[in-house]
Amino acid sequence: AAGNRNDGVQTGDANAASVEQIGGAWADTNQTGTDNVIDLRQDGFPYGATASISQNGTGNEATLDQRSPGRYASGDIELVQVGTDNTADIVEWSGFGSFSFTQNGTGNELTAHHSGRSTTVEGSSTGEYNRVDIRQDFDGSSVLIDQNGTSNEIDVDQSGYYGNGTVEQTGTENYASLVQTGTLDSMTQHDATIVQNGSGNSAFVTQGP
Repeated sequence: AAGNRNDGVQTGDANAASVEQIGGAWADTNQTGTDNVIDLRQDGFPYGATASISQNGTGNEATLDQRSPGRYASGDIELVQVGTDNTADIVEWSGFGSFSFTQNGTGNELTAHHSGRSTTVEGSSTGEYNRVDIRQDFDGSSVLIDQNGTSNEIDVDQSGYYGNGTVEQTGTENYASLVQTGTLDSMTQHDATIVQNGSGNSAFVTQGP
């Protein structure tokens, strides 16, 4: 379709990229290494969508479904994976949103569901077999994630307006869960920060209207 663009570069062996675009979408995909896979679907109607995916290593997989948020411009997405067997599965339809995440290491997993208006996700996982699960649905919310180590896990669910969450973990087998609840009728802002360093730590934050 007119107005769509994909700048794709692949270097190495057995890398695969599937890109489907409609409605004025733009993508930049770059893969270096062996057996890396990108599956990208973009709907930029009516005001455009932008995504950048870079993978370097072996057996990394990135799946991105960037949907139209309707009467707003789709968010900007940047995903970087470096290493071996990292996986990312992202569904995004945030109007004016921003999503940026980097995974570096082996066997790290990212799952994200990102919507609302003017929402922001920024994060990284470095190490081995770390897992991150993000769900952010309401307007004006932001989350910052920094995870470094082995077999750490972070679950973020921001279901209220204007929530701000920060989670930082360093070490082994740490677990953090951040739930900042809200309703369509509540405009209360919740802020929370979790910082963990060591082994086997757990943290839970739940805030309601």
